[in-house]
Amino acid sequence: QGGSSVSADGRLRVWDTATSELRQECAPGDFAADGARATCIAWSRPARGAADGDAAGKVGKPPKHKRGAGLGRIALGADTGAVVVWDLATASLAVTLDSARAGHSQRVNDVLFDSHGATLFSAAEDKVVVQWHVANGEALRSWRPDKDGVRRLALAPDDSFLITAALTLKLWELSSGECTARVRGHAEHVRCLAISAGGRFLLTAAGDRHVHLWQLEPASAGAGAAGAPKQSGAGAATGVTSS
Repeated sequence: QGGSSVSADGRLRVWDTATSELRQECAPGDFAADGARATCIAWSRPARGAADGDAAGKVGKPPKHKRGAGLGRIALGADTGAVVVWDLATASLAVTLDSARAGHSQRVNDVLFDSHGATLFSAAEDKVVVQWHVANGEALRSWRPDKDGVRRLALAPDDSFLITAALTLKLWELSSGECTARVRGHAEHVRCLAISAGGRFLLTAAGDRHVHLWQLEPASAGAGAAGAPKQSGAGAATGVTSS
């Protein structure tokens, strides 16, 4: 088990939550340009028991001598608009996703891996959402989902749709790139959101001090269509997570 954090001094730290042991630590200059500060973080862990295959399709045993082996990769967004992927197995920068043509020009608000860690989504203050190919660092597509700018992202467990959150929640079918549902349930920008492990429910929290639990309707009612909140509660919220 592990956890990661980026502190006010800009240092990335990776912890073993079972033993409280610090596994890795790196300074801002290791993964970002001078003066850049990380603004968001996402972790892609390899599937338990998974191993990479070679060109012939043979699967070997995962290396045991590397301190970070099996921990996967971490994506970080920065206040400069840069997005980078840090490889925990090698404790080194794997790829930088900040090309002038397809990258962000302003602060990155959120980053999110798909379930396999093959693609990465990022949303920034420049109102652009980008889908990246992690292996080669190229942008697969980019679009402007909302005039207010997207603050948070959430992805269906089966990677079939993406939810972007600003003042309005929008659901995007990734196979077609179309927005199939939209709803506004908060008076202020959504600060946090999470989809349940089964993909049936969505939890949102905003600066209006409300937390909403939404039911994502089955395909017969429109893939991922969101109705009125199932439950709502008031109170300050700074983060939500799914289980």
